[in-house]
Amino acid sequence: MECPECEDKTKVIDSRKTEVMYRRRECRSCKHRFSTYEVTQYSLLEMLDDKLPVELVDQVSNVLEKEFPTDTRRAKYENV
Repeated sequence: MECPECEDKTKVIDSRKTEVMYRRRECRSCKHRFSTYEVTQYSLLEMLDDKLPVELVDQVSNVLEKEFPTDTRRAKYENV
């Protein structure tokens, strides 16, 4: 993963698995720290299912299937 500040490589300094995969990262060059969150498509749909109407969840599911085919069903969320 690239650093959002200087675009150099980063290393993982902390990793935790809860409902999502949380990773704390640090840039090797500028020492900037940031977090990333990774969720599977299934987990994402479960989270949305509790908050959105069924029709909208179905639409999101269809879009995700087109954007992330079965072999690459991983949505990545970054908090920079």
